[in-house]
Formats: sequence, structure tokens, C-alpha cells
Amino acid sequence: MMALKDVKKMCSKFCNGNSSNIVGYTPPTLHKGVRWFVDFTSLDPARGLMRRKRYYIKDSLSVSEKKRRASEIMEVLTKQLAQGWNPWVTDDESRGFVYFDNCLERYLDYVDRMDRKKTRQSYRSRVNILREFITSQVNPIKYAYQFDLGFCNDFIDWIYLDRESSPRTRNNYRGWLYGLAEFLIARKHINTNPVEHIKVMPEHEKYRKDLTPEMQNQMSNYLCRNDKSFFLACLMQYYTLIRPGELSHLKIGDISLKKQTVFVSHEFSKNHKDAEVGLNKIIIKLMLDLEVFKLSDRQQEILDESGYNDLTTNTDNVINCAMLLVLGYIREATTYVQSCGGGSSPGTGWGRDKDEDDEHWWRRCIAQSAAMMRPATHKRKRGR
Repeated sequence: MMALKDVKKMCSKFCNGNSSNIVGYTPPTLHKGVRWFVDFTSLDPARGLMRRKRYYIKDSLSVSEKKRRASEIMEVLTKQLAQGWNPWVTDDESRGFVYFDNCLERYLDYVDRMDRKKTRQSYRSRVNILREFITSQVNPIKYAYQFDLGFCNDFIDWIYLDRESSPRTRNNYRGWLYGLAEFLIARKHINTNPVEHIKVMPEHEKYRKDLTPEMQNQMSNYLCRNDKSFFLACLMQYYTLIRPGELSHLKIGDISLKKQTVFVSHEFSKNHKDAEVGLNKIIIKLMLDLEVFKLSDRQQEILDESGYNDLTTNTDNVINCAMLLVLGYIREATTYVQSCGGGSSPGTGWGRDKDEDDEHWWRRCIAQSAAMMRPATHKRKRGR
């Protein structure tokens, strides 16, 4: 006979947390008769079949006490079985019988939290390649404990031989597989890292040839004649050492002509730190030649039509008119605008909305004032 505390102790010994993917079981059931007991069946992974487990209740207890004890035992067993406990698996192996594909899904959850997009894409791609290898096997692995030296060796050989990859690619996959094994070890799915026993393959040195001064001059002359925008990108990388990925996120507002610097935000930098990088006269001159800081025709048209362009060139008059509008002096505001060369009035129905707050009302008066200050001949006609 086994007491409730013994059931809890045994379950806690073999249960390893949220391992709900340990394979099947049947719910605990109470049996009444000459001897009362609670039983359930659970898959024995080693034998590949369902085995029955019983917990007997003391005969000396009354009927009501037996029912209460049986209810407590069933509650504990149901909870522990749902969390992944298996009575036929030892403590060291209990998480080894979690489905390997579920381990990969959990690994991808961590990959999705990584900062660099390129790293996330690379690791997801390698997981897909690993799954492709598993499905190609006659006897594919099913459980985490099968992630052993033999499996890892077969996968690395498949990458190198069957996919005809280079030694460098083969070694890159080995390094990634080592990290995956460490992930499984930390979660007690395996005990040792099988990739440690796989040696790194010698690699051919990368062949790189520096550009000679003549090549640089030839490239500069060509780009300066045919593609100055790309030439500017090359100069930015050459002089500032800003990475292509970081360069693609730069905005006009990040460039300061006064300080001759460009700001790289921590959101896009590789080391996740803000940085200001100096710009030399060559880069700044090319930016000015390309009119990088000039508004496009469409941008200028939008500002002209909205009146905000007049706000920047006629600030004092716009503010004075806006103050009159805020105070409700519509006629005086119209007269003031006409005296300043403006050509419009707010029109009928102008005023503050019933539920309009002060900040929104002030912004609307500023916009209306800027529009009123424009001469009648300032409006542009747009073609269809």
C-alpha cells in the first residue's frame, strides 16, 4: 500500500517541469472491490507499449476516507502526468523522450527573440535543413535522446557529401549543431554534447585581392560619371566603415552638416549602441551636389498647398494672425491678413469645436493662419 505523500514524492522525483510532450497515458481511474486501487496506463518508451500502474488504498480506512484518498491520488497523478511525468522512465531520461520536433519548435521560439534579423533567418534556415535530413532517413529520429553522435555525424556528412557543400559550410553547420546541442543539454533532453567529438575540417583560405590605387581611381571615375548615388554609398562605407545593413536604415535627419557627423541608432547597429560617425569634406560635397537635403518637387508641392512652407518664411505674421483666431477675432484676423498681403479668410462656420482641447485648437489656428497668409496668386493648379 502506498500513502499519498509517497505518490507525490515519486511523481516529483521523475517529473521535470513542463514536459507535456512525453508520450501517451490514460487518466487515473478508481476501482472498488475487495481491494480499492487507482490505476492508469502509460507508454513505456523502451518497450514501445502501454503498461499499467496501480496504487492501492489502505483497507483499514472507511468508505468515505477511501473515496477522499482516491480523489487526492487521482488529482496528483493527473497533474503530474499532464506535466510529462512517466513512471517507466528514469530521472535522467525523462526529458529525453520528448518529441525532437517539439524541441526544435521551442528552439525556434528562442531564435525569434534574437536581435539580428540575419541571424534569425540563418538559424531558421538551418533548422529547415535539419528537418529535411530527418525526413529523408529510413528510420528518422523521433525523440530527443536520439540526438546522439551517430545522428550528428550522419547529418554533417549529409551536408558535406550529399549536398556537396564546401568544408567551410560543413564547419559552419557543425558550429550551429554544437549550439543546438547545448540548448538541449540546458533543458536536460540530453546529458552530453555529441558534437564535441566531431572534428573541424581544414578549410581553404579565402582569396581576397585588394584594389590597387589604379582600380580605385577607375571605379571612382566610372561611378562619378554614371551613378553618383551609388558612388556616395561606396564613399560612406569606405570612409565611415558603416555596415551596409546600418547604412540602409539611415535617414536624412541622422546627418548633421553643422557637426559633420552621421548618427547610427542602436536599433540597427551591430553592437546595439548609438554612435556618431564623422563625415569628411568629400562625402559632404557629394551630398550637396546630389541635393540630398533638398525637398523633391512633390514634397515642396505638399508644403506649399498645406501652408506650412509659408509658416517657415513668414513666422511672425502667421503667429499674430493665429493669436487673433484663437481669441475669436475673426474679422480682425482677416483684416490683418489683408494688410500683410494675404488673400483669404477662414470662411463661414469657422470656430472652435465643442469638445476640442486647447492643444488641437491652437494647432488648427496655426494651420488656418498659414493658409490665410498665402497670396491668392500663390495657389498652384494641378493637372489631371
